[in-house]
Amino acid sequence: MQRFLMACALSFIGSLVSLELGAYWWAGLALGFVAGYIGYDARSIVSAISLAFTETCKKVSMPSVHIPKERAKLMFYGFGAGASAMMTAMLTFFGCGFLSEGVNPFLCASYFTAVAIPSLICGLLCMVPSEANNLEHASKIIKVAHPIPFFCWTLPRGIIWVIVRIPTAVAIAYRFCATFICTTFKYVHSNARLLFGIDVAIGVAVGHYTGSALLGGLAGGAWWLLDWHLISVKVMGLKAA
Repeated sequence: MQRFLMACALSFIGSLVSLELGAYWWAGLALGFVAGYIGYDARSIVSAISLAFTETCKKVSMPSVHIPKERAKLMFYGFGAGASAMMTAMLTFFGCGFLSEGVNPFLCASYFTAVAIPSLICGLLCMVPSEANNLEHASKIIKVAHPIPFFCWTLPRGIIWVIVRIPTAVAIAYRFCATFICTTFKYVHSNARLLFGIDVAIGVAVGHYTGSALLGGLAGGAWWLLDWHLISVKVMGLKAA
């Protein structure tokens, strides 16, 4: 019953997207398939990603990330204070000037948010394990990755480093991404999951051609019941996850 309702809901949403996109209705069809493939058992996706990431780090000879609780707290407070100070300074010296010239406040807020988010992400990425898990090591990380020195010193040096090593960086990134995707797919894929995604996509197609998202949702659920009980269980011998 749970998956029947999920098939109906995903087919309904996919049909709405397909109807809204018009000539690009196939994007709604693809969205329905992907949503059904993932939504069949979303909890297993999370554990599969964790396992795939750890296995990929070993294959590509990269250290897996482990964040000690004490260091996470220290980095959180440190980066929060630094980001707050940087944002306050930028608002004080630049924000007032933007607003006085009639610039949309929403654009200013978006700009400052775009600067703050990378600061937090860079802080999280730098919380790597260390043999000497102490304040001295954490302080070294803060010096190179704290929001203020990061944009003034670490980021420019990092850009130069990447430019010089672009071929190697691209090769490593490609190998890591390809290995991670293949490993995740190995842990996630199943015939039952594939069939569920196809059933949702069929529901989206019905909703698009009939012009009714409601009919598309019902068709997706009904097709899953038919497919599962008559074909998957009796013919292919599959079992629900």
